[in-house]
Amino acid sequence: MKYLSPILLLIIIASCKSKETPPAEMFYSYAPNEIGSWIEYEVEEVFHSSLGKDTIHYFLIEKITNDFIDNEGRLTLKIERSWKDSLQGTYITKDIWFGNKTKTTYEKVEENQRFTKLIFPISTSQKWDGNAFNNLTNWEYTYTDLHVEKTINNLLFDSTITVKQIDNINPFQHQVASEIFANNIGMVHKEYINIDNGEGNEIRMKVIAYGQ
Repeated sequence: MKYLSPILLLIIIASCKSKETPPAEMFYSYAPNEIGSWIEYEVEEVFHSSLGKDTIHYFLIEKITNDFIDNEGRLTLKIERSWKDSLQGTYITKDIWFGNKTKTTYEKVEENQRFTKLIFPISTSQKWDGNAFNNLTNWEYTYTDLHVEKTINNLLFDSTITVKQIDNINPFQHQVASEIFANNIGMVHKEYINIDNGEGNEIRMKVIAYGQ
């Protein structure tokens, strides 16, 4: 019976290892989950109806204030949202949202509707229904502009990703929505337009400050 020399055996083992596919980078850091982290936004909302449109401006801060285990055994983030109508005003608690960051998704519960904001690993090949866990119409989310530098409201972010949520414009509907996430910070920009037969709303959010 012939035996392989130790050196030849090591070469074979090394060759096999070199052919293994390295694990994909997940990029979890685009959805931070540290308690105490916060983002402040300047917000514009436009409401469209048969009577015309109304526009309001305000400031909003979202802060992760706590975490807990939900009834499915998942770590859940408590996100306290406060608003004021001017920079000189005092923030008043508006509502509480929740977030779940798992090995494969980042989900956010907004006004009792659960949205799948991110899919991991972050890649342009990913496509998913952001409304899979709510009762809204299917919107196919995709990633664009991965890991690019952007300046928003004079704040420079060295690595951002853009999630295109929908882009549907026709004679009856104007639906355009996207969110931008900055590495180690979270969502720093949002555009949401959903108008059907002249009725609906628009939301634009731009970061003005953030911290831990």
